[in-house]
Amino acid sequence: MNARTRTGLIAGTCLLLGAAGGVGGARWWEGHSMPEVDGAKPGAEHGEGNVEKAPEPGALVRTVEVVEGDVHRTIEAMGVAAIPAGAASVVAWPADAVLVRLLVQPGQAIEKDAPLAQIAMTRDAESQIALAQQAVGATARTLQAAQDRLDRGLTTRPEVLAAQTASDESRVRAERLRLGMPPIDGILRAPVAGMIGAMRAPVGATVGAGTPIVEIIAMGAVVAQLGVEPADAREVAVGQAFEVRPLDERDTARYHGSITLVGAAVNAASRMPEITVALSGPELPRAGTALRASCALPDVHAMLVPRGALVPDGDGMIVFVVRDGKAMRTPVVVSRRAGDRVAIGSGCVIGDRVVVVGQGQLSDGAAVREERGHDAGAPKGAAGADR
Repeated sequence: MNARTRTGLIAGTCLLLGAAGGVGGARWWEGHSMPEVDGAKPGAEHGEGNVEKAPEPGALVRTVEVVEGDVHRTIEAMGVAAIPAGAASVVAWPADAVLVRLLVQPGQAIEKDAPLAQIAMTRDAESQIALAQQAVGATARTLQAAQDRLDRGLTTRPEVLAAQTASDESRVRAERLRLGMPPIDGILRAPVAGMIGAMRAPVGATVGAGTPIVEIIAMGAVVAQLGVEPADAREVAVGQAFEVRPLDERDTARYHGSITLVGAAVNAASRMPEITVALSGPELPRAGTALRASCALPDVHAMLVPRGALVPDGDGMIVFVVRDGKAMRTPVVVSRRAGDRVAIGSGCVIGDRVVVVGQGQLSDGAAVREERGHDAGAPKGAAGADR
């Protein structure tokens, strides 16, 4: 190998070593001088090193503020007009009679001695009275004859006593039949003031002795049997005033009354607690009339949250309160419901923000993004009415 050839090989080797050193130096510089971005080491995009994931965004919810205010509340109840036991009396006649005509109608208010119906004797009753009168005369004559014979010594005392007994019995029977005769004008009159209830016999019928003809309900005896919502049962008490009106909106009648009885049991048919309201007024509803009633309760100052914030939880309720970007599951005690707001007795404080939209996707402590809505109520003292 000549000198020129050796010189070329040495120069080529130096060039190769220099290129390799340049690449290695560049890689060393990258590894020691490039800053970490968001906690990731260089080369992380190629799967090199440990990568920390960014936190996922929280659920988007809407919240409103818990406020305070006065709750205006009205209890609503529905039921029927009814007649309490013992409040109705019936008018009857002590003997068989024919009902000629009725002079009153159901629901009519009447005074004492008002004409109710016209009756007449039956043919059989007329015959019985005639025979009884004849018997009275005949037994009286027999007694007189027996007494005359005793005075003349022609008979004994027992015969006179037997005649006396027969005469007395005939007079008693005749008197009983006479009392069964209708008045001279045939008019039956009301023994008491009240309201006409049911008509118990049709015109033209033969009414047996003692059979009811007309029913009279004592004035003020009609009551409203009403069912209230179970949640309202604890709010009612004897003496509370109710305004009562027919369920039919076309009927403008209005009645007033107060609770006389709060039922101890729930009605099996309606599954509602029942109350009894005694009614008053110049005219009262007929028994069986469908009614609705309302009672205003005293205002209560309380914390208010929207009804939509409540989430059922077993036998109670919860709300989600947002604190430091997290939804906190918070049990609450509901004291009253008032329209679209709910008064709560405990669980929150004034100024808390409760979730009203999006709570279905939340769990206790979940991160949230909050969108603030309108407050749960108006300024102090301006909460809405229930109905």
